Amino acid sequence: MNCLLIPTSGGQYCYVGYIVQLRRIDRVSEIFVYSQIQKYLSRFLSGLIDRLSMKDKEQCLTPPILIRSIHLRRIAEGKDPVDWHIHSCGMANMFAYHTLGYDDLDQLQKEPQPLYFVLELVKVQQPSEYDRESWALNDEERLKAVPLLHGQGNKLYKQGRYQDATNKYKEAIVCIKNIQHKEKAWEAPWLKLEKMGNMLTLNYCQCLLRMEEYYEVIEHTSDIINQHPGEMKAFYVRGKAHIEVWNEAEARADFERVLDLDPGMKKAVKKDLGVLNMRMEEKNEEDKVKYKAPDHYSSSTKLYSWHYAFGQVAFCWHPPNPNVSVGLPDGEA
Repeated sequence: MNCLLIPTSGGQYCYVGYIVQLRRIDRVSEIFVYSQIQKYLSRFLSGLIDRLSMKDKEQCLTPPILIRSIHLRRIAEGKDPVDWHIHSCGMANMFAYHTLGYDDLDQLQKEPQPLYFVLELVKVQQPSEYDRESWALNDEERLKAVPLLHGQGNKLYKQGRYQDATNKYKEAIVCIKNIQHKEKAWEAPWLKLEKMGNMLTLNYCQCLLRMEEYYEVIEHTSDIINQHPGEMKAFYVRGKAHIEVWNEAEARADFERVLDLDPGMKKAVKKDLGVLNMRMEEKNEEDKVKYKAPDHYSSSTKLYSWHYAFGQVAFCWHPPNPNVSVGLPDGEA
């Protein structure tokens, strides 16, 4: 629900608001939870516009209402709604500067006035008619959502929509983590959720491989390996990422570990080692071309240049002798 406090005739203040998402009657909005509004909305019909008066004047001083009103006023003025409290929250700024930045709101704090809400019920949807965000789900609903999100991610991956697939996997991981932190670490319920989370994380890493985010893959898989050193797929995915960034020793070590954990992966590992050898040969050829000395230098010239460079550095570290004149060869300044 977004809002704007507007002074009206008779010294009252009207709270003009619209509900961005009304998903459950016990969640009127992400910001405001008023029992009066909850009861009132339960009797609404779609398209109905009505107003609800607040009996207590002190309701005008509810900090979220005042701060949200400031945000909307700044938006209307073409300003950033939150840059007035960059280094702290809005409440801290109110106490620090003793002002809300608007005279009428400051006056409202000093002299509370009657407040009423103007409400419009635009649309009502049943829980099955929309996809709720993970924060709006309870634990049971989150557990049910995980396999659905997993399946959607797999389908998007097969379609080559890797960015969309990562979003599905991440949402599923968030659902699992929100439940897992309530369990005692390393006990059976926690381990079951951990296994599900690792599987989703590795699927997420497969998408990152396709998106060429190799170092992020190495980071995520290393986190899994540190906690679960027997997770074969984590070693395998990390090894493939090491191939792409020319970490030869690390890639070979990971693939050796894969074979130790699952000898049945021999064929896949052999293929990846072939790719590794090819990539390293290509890299070595590139390095030879990149660091090759120009052909017009003779071996004696190269040797002289190296000795002279060394001598120049040595000369810089010792006080010069005024009785010795040192000249630089042409082109060596």
